[in-house]
Amino acid sequence: MAENIKQKPFFYLRTEKLGLFPYLQEFIPIYHSWMQDEEILFLTGSEPLTLEEEKENQLSWLKDNEKYTFIIFEKDTTIDLQQPNFPEYTKNYKMAGDINLFFHPYIEENEAEIDVMIGEKSARKKGLAQTAVQIMMDFGNAFFKKNRFIAKIKKENSKSISLFEKLDFKMFIEIESFQEVHYEFVYTQDLSEQQFRQKYLDFHQLEFQL
Repeated sequence: MAENIKQKPFFYLRTEKLGLFPYLQEFIPIYHSWMQDEEILFLTGSEPLTLEEEKENQLSWLKDNEKYTFIIFEKDTTIDLQQPNFPEYTKNYKMAGDINLFFHPYIEENEAEIDVMIGEKSARKKGLAQTAVQIMMDFGNAFFKKNRFIAKIKKENSKSISLFEKLDFKMFIEIESFQEVHYEFVYTQDLSEQQFRQKYLDFHQLEFQL
């Protein structure tokens, strides 16, 4: 892994359905509450963390150049800010889950692993995960030049398998030792950053230092 000399850029994106925002410290309490759920921990292959450990985790995610994370927010015009300390650009949105790209050193330069989680139970079965994956792949393609996306899914996670199959991901390997199936999606035509910005008009870069 190369040293994190240059801070990666941070963005946020809003649509009529959802918002994608960086994982900020203000979001930790709600995120941490999701990650106490045993089903979520099992399906994501995660370990339960204390609140202090999650604070360390959040900062490391922001700094890590081998990972890009957005917190998924659901559009909700009935609320102003979900919490008083949330940034103004989250107005009329509420936390729903997260989505990640991983740029592992052991995969090819054009590849990224992708995963998505809807932690807020009331936000499930609304198409948020599907939309977030579509946007995240466009983002990874335009800004990080990735054109092959890999989803590693627990064999028991039929809902996630169904989600990625709806998005035309194809299974290419089954790992019995981990009880996982691996799916892939390959872009046949790349997006430029300009094309991404034209496709997603409410997309902005954030200026802050870690």
